[in-house]
Amino acid sequence: MKKVLSIAFVAVLFLSLSFVPKTKKIVVFDVSHGGTDNGTQQGDFFEKDIVLSIANKIKDLNKDKKLEIVLTRESDHFITLTDRVDFINSQNPSVVLSLHINNTESSKVNGYDIHVKENFLTKESLLIAAVLESQFPAEIRKRKVSVERFFI
Repeated sequence: MKKVLSIAFVAVLFLSLSFVPKTKKIVVFDVSHGGTDNGTQQGDFFEKDIVLSIANKIKDLNKDKKLEIVLTRESDHFITLTDRVDFINSQNPSVVLSLHINNTESSKVNGYDIHVKENFLTKESLLIAAVLESQFPAEIRKRKVSVERFFI
């Protein structure tokens, strides 16, 4: 009887530990535009396709089991701003990144911008922006980091 109870205790302990939730960080990439909304265009290239390709590549490259990458869209379809925000909020993310591509006729304008949403997490968001900046190769020029009042 003691042997059966010992086995039962070990089995219950094992099953209990098997379902202990692991701490996982969720990063949502808002994949801008999509469907009939092409975003900016350069020749035959559309912003909606470029950002989707970048987001899918980031998701594919993630091998960290404690980091879940969630995309607001995984194919070429349009999602309203309100629906994107609702989806993002339903994920309870640690970080949200909205991907966009700028386009200009001027060859003097190049580099990247980082925009941080103005809200109660602005300080933390600026710290994350600084970490992102440090990961860009030196040959990619930073244009600006700014705090904005965006919908997303």
